[in-house]
Amino acid sequence: KRPSTKKKTSGRTSSGAKKRKASSSVNFPWKREVFLFALLAVAVLVFISNIGFGGKTGDAFRVFFFGVFGVIAYLFPFWLFFFGAFLAANTYGARRNTPRTVMKSCAAVILLIALCAFAHLVCYLNASPTLSVIFKNGLTRKNGGGVLGGAVGRTLAEGTGLAGGFVIVIILLVLAAALISEKSFFDSVSASSRMAAKHAREQS
Repeated sequence: KRPSTKKKTSGRTSSGAKKRKASSSVNFPWKREVFLFALLAVAVLVFISNIGFGGKTGDAFRVFFFGVFGVIAYLFPFWLFFFGAFLAANTYGARRNTPRTVMKSCAAVILLIALCAFAHLVCYLNASPTLSVIFKNGLTRKNGGGVLGGAVGRTLAEGTGLAGGFVIVIILLVLAAALISEKSFFDSVSASSRMAAKHAREQS
């Protein structure tokens, strides 16, 4: 009689299943999952604090974030989560600390600062209040860009004038968006111009 290979085959199958299960458990990014859930909880707490439903702890959060970021404090929880999620994806993955990760991280920080500076310039125009006044107005009136936007916006307005400050801030906003999306602003403008010219020729 020939020796049966059924048991050997079933043994190899069960052994392979165990190896795959062990490999999946080892490769499971549990650190990233814990970090993302913790970050989501913080972002949600900051958001509900900013809209006045965070209790005493939320009041302390609200004082800080509106004082520092002004009206941009409403956007900060979303920025915080997506920024942290991007860092987690690139910290625990194979693309760890690549130049692309550093570039996008810096662009995200520049975007936040530029938004605060833009909000400050729109709110105060040629006025030059002190940082303490900016902090108080951000908290009580929920306007401007807070201390962060005030420090940058006021410096730009005093150094280059109000118009120059707006130009610099808008350029920073466009540059940060281009770096984050990895889509060239000038290529997009060129493509839009070609499409407009083609449409005009077709209409004539």
